[in-house]
Amino acid sequence: MHTPTILEFSRKPQSLAEAFEIYWTEHQVKSLPALDDSGRLLSYGELSDWTGTVAASLRARGAMQGEVLAIAMGRSIEAVVLLLAAIRAGLCPCVFEPKLPPEEIDERLGLVRAKWLTFDTENSDLVKSLKTPAVTVDFSVLSAPTSVVPARTVDPHSPALLLFTSGSTGRPKAVQLTQAALLNNALGVIEHTGLSVQDRLLHVMPIYHTNGVNNQLFAPLLAGAVVIFSQRSRAEDMPALMERHHPTIMTGVPTMYSRMLSQTFSATSLASLRFVRCGSAPITETLHREVEEKLGCPLLISYGLSEATCTSTMNPPGARRIGSVGTVLRGQSVRLREADGTMTGAPGG
Repeated sequence: MHTPTILEFSRKPQSLAEAFEIYWTEHQVKSLPALDDSGRLLSYGELSDWTGTVAASLRARGAMQGEVLAIAMGRSIEAVVLLLAAIRAGLCPCVFEPKLPPEEIDERLGLVRAKWLTFDTENSDLVKSLKTPAVTVDFSVLSAPTSVVPARTVDPHSPALLLFTSGSTGRPKAVQLTQAALLNNALGVIEHTGLSVQDRLLHVMPIYHTNGVNNQLFAPLLAGAVVIFSQRSRAEDMPALMERHHPTIMTGVPTMYSRMLSQTFSATSLASLRFVRCGSAPITETLHREVEEKLGCPLLISYGLSEATCTSTMNPPGARRIGSVGTVLRGQSVRLREADGTMTGAPGG
């Protein structure tokens, strides 16, 4: 039975930046693992120091609260560090989907009015081909030690994340989320799922997607869990990843789970799973039952929108219902509107 070790803040944070600042410096978690990409393992103390250095470097270069920082980097711990550092600095990061053509990147940079564009070696030639007026900065420069720049107080209502929707009603649209909204969602997910220092979350989703950021980075990194940041997410890679890391939690989409059904998993690789999550698209009851039988744990369906900070409802781990999107997270309110305009509502928590 999972008995979560819930770590409490010494004071109530008002923004996600403040929550990171309080949690990573005041709690006894500095020696605990935070990020693992199979080649490197960052403790919470190392994550705090690295993101603090990058945040100070951004401020030293004149980056101001609320300004948009676009991220053109491959899937890496460095990209995660920059994302977290930008939030700590009070900026509004926007991770761009890899392999987009230059003209579309230029269009998106203009749409979000990006003031800054940070890139890695892999994307240096791409950045050179862009027409953007944004200030371009190599991430390696930001990671270099800089003079200490005092941390600023971050406004809870300032923009803290920009995401592009999937474009289900046309071209992808930019969604802007605030510091307070991101914190509210993260704390709601932690409470709803019992995330704790005992958890190991296998991260296989993109970090330009709301689920891969809000649910799989912000929430676990405020709960003391370790995020196993996989470089690959193909179905045929999953048995080896599960065998190597023995995660307690994994999140995916219906197509991913459907492809995993044909793979062979050892009993030991699945023994640590306490649940897997599914969202971003509808799942059939047949597939739901097949996944649970295959993986030997509950599959929790959740529902939300990028515009609503990712997750609004989710099945509780110990009381999931097949065919349901679950109950409302604390700090949120959900209303159902009938065709005639009649509404019913349910508050979270």
